[in-house]
Amino acid sequence: MKMLKIGGKYYYRLKCQYCNSIFLGRRGEQRYCSNSCSNYACPRIKEQTGSANSSWKGGKYTTIGDRARAALKLAVKKGTIKEGDNCAICNAGWGGGYLVAHHQDYSKPLEVDWLCPSCHSKVHAIVVKLRAVTC
Repeated sequence: MKMLKIGGKYYYRLKCQYCNSIFLGRRGEQRYCSNSCSNYACPRIKEQTGSANSSWKGGKYTTIGDRARAALKLAVKKGTIKEGDNCAICNAGWGGGYLVAHHQDYSKPLEVDWLCPSCHSKVHAIVVKLRAVTC
């Protein structure tokens, strides 16, 4: 099995479990070469969408956090807000990579800190510890 390193992640030549074509993917994460192969191989996925899904909430944003994330996503899509280039904590330059928007206050949905995934998980770990101490 050939391995290729792209952007710090390892990709392998994998065989689609539906159509048997060879594709480049992440081992353990991908079994199909495309969404269409996945849908044909697992037709029950289509049956679990929308109101047929047990987690369906009527298609509405139910929490203030959901509404804040939706507002931010729309603002980024429209270009009102630009995604950060560097992590606000460690200043790691992700150069068009993956930064996470962290809301300090959901009532201000467009005020976010752009963090790398590592710092974002550390921030949430600290918040959980603080809640345990104050409760």
